[in-house]
Amino acid sequence: MDGVVRAVIGSPGVWDERHRVMRHAAHLPGWARPGLFDRIADGLGMPVQVGNDANLAALGEYTYGAGAGSSVFAYLLVGTGVGVGLVRDGELWTGAHGAAGEIGMLQLPHPEALMTECQSLRLEQVVAADAVVGEAWRLGLSSVTTAEQVCEAARAGDPAARAAIVRHAQQLAFAVAMVAAVADPELLVLGGGLGRSADLLLPPLEDALHRTCTLRPRLVASTLGEDAVLLGAVATALDAARLEVFVRRTATA
Repeated sequence: MDGVVRAVIGSPGVWDERHRVMRHAAHLPGWARPGLFDRIADGLGMPVQVGNDANLAALGEYTYGAGAGSSVFAYLLVGTGVGVGLVRDGELWTGAHGAAGEIGMLQLPHPEALMTECQSLRLEQVVAADAVVGEAWRLGLSSVTTAEQVCEAARAGDPAARAAIVRHAQQLAFAVAMVAAVADPELLVLGGGLGRSADLLLPPLEDALHRTCTLRPRLVASTLGEDAVLLGAVATALDAARLEVFVRRTATA
């Protein structure tokens, strides 16, 4: 690996650069252990950068995909969780603590919670991929176990699956409206696992958004698919490696 000078890791959660730990990565137990990423860097023998997966996907989509040329755009990653990456003039905007776009952590009360002590839900519980399966079950489609199966059934014409997709699009519209109201992107790219079913989601999502919010970015599907995070990591590594290689060559010239 003598020719490799930089490694980049993409992960759900919020990267804490000061303490070099990934916080709020609930699906990755132990990911926040102190010193973990430094040990990875020592093992690889090179510097390691760590970034949120939605942020890296947004950067990948800006560099190589549907976001190219956009002055302000958002990447909505919907999979086991939900997150947003924001790019302005080619630069990621991650906020004061690296948590910009972590909309999945927002607490949403049940309608009854206003008058009772009902437990609240996180936004990711109603817009992530598992929510599509839950909605299909509630509509009587008990044979499905994944969002992909729900989408396959919808394409085959199953009315319960189609209704579940429409319901999910309505929930997603709330998330998109929040992003539109806060960041005002000209473009929003739908990616992640459910991004592969943008042909099903985008029409009802656009319809629901028109009824939800007057601020409506243009909605498109990711052109990079599952490679968005990977290509964002590549773009990040290349930026760092170019400078590092230049410095090395200048020092030995």
